[in-house]
Parts: sequence; C-alpha cells; structure tokens
Amino acid sequence: WYAVSAPVLTPWIDSLRVYAYPGNETSRAIFITGYYEPNEFFLLDQVMRPGMIFVDAGANMGLYTLFASRKVGDKGTVLAIEPSTRECDRLLKNVQANSLSNVRLLRMAVSDASSDADLSVAADEWSGHNTLGAFAYDTPLATKETVRTERLDDIVLREGLSRVDVIKLDVEGGELHALQGAANILERFRPMILLELADRALSHQGCSSAQIWDFFRQGGYRIYA
Repeated sequence: WYAVSAPVLTPWIDSLRVYAYPGNETSRAIFITGYYEPNEFFLLDQVMRPGMIFVDAGANMGLYTLFASRKVGDKGTVLAIEPSTRECDRLLKNVQANSLSNVRLLRMAVSDASSDADLSVAADEWSGHNTLGAFAYDTPLATKETVRTERLDDIVLREGLSRVDVIKLDVEGGELHALQGAANILERFRPMILLELADRALSHQGCSSAQIWDFFRQGGYRIYA
C-alpha cells in the first residue's frame, strides 16, 4: 500500500472493481483488507433484492452505490447523491469501471430546503469528513465549494422514481435536515434507512441524535443498532 503512488483499480466483492487512491483512508481499507464497514454491507446483503430502488445520500466514492447496483440488478435503480466535485468524479469513474447502467449520479447535497450552501471538503486522506457544517474532528481543510442543496422529496419526484426501498444516509451532521426534507418519502414508501450519527458532527448543524430518534419515533419507525 505504501508503494502506491497513483490510483489503482482494485478487485473488490461481487466481481466489482474500485479505484484506490494513495493516502485515502477508505481506499486503504479496500486495498489492504477488501473490507469496508462489513456489518453494514452484511445487513444490506440480507435485505437488498433485484428490482429495488436504493438511494445513496452522501455517496462519496461510491462503495455503497456499487454494491447496491449489483444487488438490485438491471430492473432496479440506484440514485447516488454526492456534492463534492472530487468524490463525484471518483464515483463516476468507479461506476464506469464496472459498466453499471442502473446508477443515476447527482452532484448535490440533500437537506430540508433548496438553496446554495458551502461544503467543507476535507484533505484527501479524510474524504469521508466532507460536511455542510464544521468538521467534527481536527480535519485539515482542502477547499470549500458552493453546492446546491435540495429536498430528497423533490429529487425523487423529479427523477420519476416509483418508490424508494432503502436509503443509506451519511452526510456528516446534516442527517436531521436531510430526513426532514424526505418526510413525504418516509411516510409514503416506508423505506429502510441505514444511517450513521455522531453528535460531534450534528452539533455543528444545530441538532442532536436525540432529535433524530424523536423524528423517527413520531414517524412510526423502529430503531435498531
């Protein structure tokens, strides 16, 4: 791994291939071990079926997008949403490297309103820390970008999706705003939601995990950890 000086196309699960980038922590996990968040992928392997519609909000370089694309097959759809130009480019290259025709890629962020926002883009090693708020840790800033935010309700309507079966949500502290912008989807389609929460990140965007638990309970969702 320490000899890697340029992006290298790396074999992964389900005959997928992923570009690994020097110094990037997610790439390191894939290159060295072949695993990334194995519990989460095991869960999805049990619930994903051909024909499903999967939304990957905060898709980053696209590991969940690629995996879901294989699981839902030609009759399914994966909607990958990623605001960072750097990560969006990498996601697109990974989709192209695997010739995936059921993936739709949108460069934007999900929130509770349509607007422009500042995205803090982390140094490449910590690319998973990109956020619309402030970094939860002492992460070096690479750049800032102005990105478009939209409600997931509006995105799904505009994309003409007949339903949503599973949502993976990892938006570094913006989860409550994203969920509020998806209220109609949650009420109408009752998708399973896989999300990561950290109060350190949430607090920088004016909310907490307790508020998110309340949001789910009020909507009739059951919570598992």
